Amino acid sequence: MKLTLKLAAAALMIVGVAHAAPAINLKPTKPACIQVITPAYNPLTGECREFPTPCDVPFGWIKTSGGCSVAKADTGWTKLVENTAK
Repeated sequence: MKLTLKLAAAALMIVGVAHAAPAINLKPTKPACIQVITPAYNPLTGECREFPTPCDVPFGWIKTSGGCSVAKADTGWTKLVENTAK
């Protein structure tokens, strides 16, 4: 009986080691960002581009909902850039 208990205890220890919790990854990760084409324009240069995610839009750029052609019409930023270039 003692041998049976020892074998059962040893089996439980082996199973417990085999199913141990994985190590915790403490490396910082990027925040999740939705994969959606995001048009934005630079108000200083007038450049308009489409970025793969909203997180990829650079600081200072303004996101638009209708694309670059709509951004030009809605915001009038082309006039602002033209006036400052003179």
